[in-house]
Amino acid sequence: MKPICITMGDPAGVGPELIVSLLDRLKPGRHPHLILIGDEMILRRAFYRLGGSQAKAWLKTAQILDPQNISSLQQLNILSLSRLSPDRIFAERGSAKHGKASWEYIEAGVKLCHSGICDGMITLPVNKDSLLKAGCPFPGHTDLLAHLDRKDSVVMMMVLEKIRVALLTHHIPLQDVPKKIEQEKIISCLKIIDLSLKKNFGISNPKIAVLGLNPHAGEQGKLGDEEIKVIEPAVKKAQANNINAIGPIPADTAFSRAKKHEFHALLAMYHDQGIAPLKALGFERVVNVTLGLSFIRTSPGHGTAYDIAWKGIADPNSLISAFNLAKRLITTSSAK
Repeated sequence: MKPICITMGDPAGVGPELIVSLLDRLKPGRHPHLILIGDEMILRRAFYRLGGSQAKAWLKTAQILDPQNISSLQQLNILSLSRLSPDRIFAERGSAKHGKASWEYIEAGVKLCHSGICDGMITLPVNKDSLLKAGCPFPGHTDLLAHLDRKDSVVMMMVLEKIRVALLTHHIPLQDVPKKIEQEKIISCLKIIDLSLKKNFGISNPKIAVLGLNPHAGEQGKLGDEEIKVIEPAVKKAQANNINAIGPIPADTAFSRAKKHEFHALLAMYHDQGIAPLKALGFERVVNVTLGLSFIRTSPGHGTAYDIAWKGIADPNSLISAFNLAKRLITTSSAK
């Protein structure tokens, strides 16, 4: 397996300490080579202040890469792209400076994947407001990665072990959701989900359940007509294209059925419809996966957590899950 790159995320968030926590749990030689993309001084501060003996052992053998000549990689490599002051982390929290750095880390990760150096990337949380202050035209990872990978359409999927929830819409106001529910968009999402479940997850005939927008999936039009006018026709067209999709089904019972593994994936109509129940089932283990990219990308299913950052108490399980899932997806994809 080629190396996996890990972007540090927001310098004032939990990203740096989660990287340290991950390495405290990994034994050298048993995992793919890693390239940490971020700020060397910030990472060193996190290692020294928050790292255990295992993480510090990793750091002693780390190679600092030349951004212009990345070759002969070691087990752990650091690609340092910014020169931030560890003593000003909190004073500059939420700033354009941090947003610009986070943005550059993501761009570098995509370039490593495009160049064939890395098989995939794991991204640590960024601050959306910082990105916008820095001039980034995209509110978060998903849209930015699609742009950098030159993809017209990608799908955000949240994964909790064998429960997988994709989103038709994600970071938009709730009042705008009904206008964004279109047949072609649903069909496009279902095609990407179907292909990804086959290629990346190794599921030969994935079953995808499409959720309704309204309570009880509209109750035959009594509680809304999006199901009748848009969602059901889109599901039928997807079925005609040999996609094993069903629905629309009521969202209030979908997750109890998903826990029994009746489906391989759910397609939710909007952010909180899909993510809130999933996080209630296992917040600390949820992983964000971007489907439809030319490379594997996973991320912890949480944000920067400024309130607990740099205190050594951030739970690393979501990053550990993201790391393990990335390895599995890369292995499965390579075998196809």
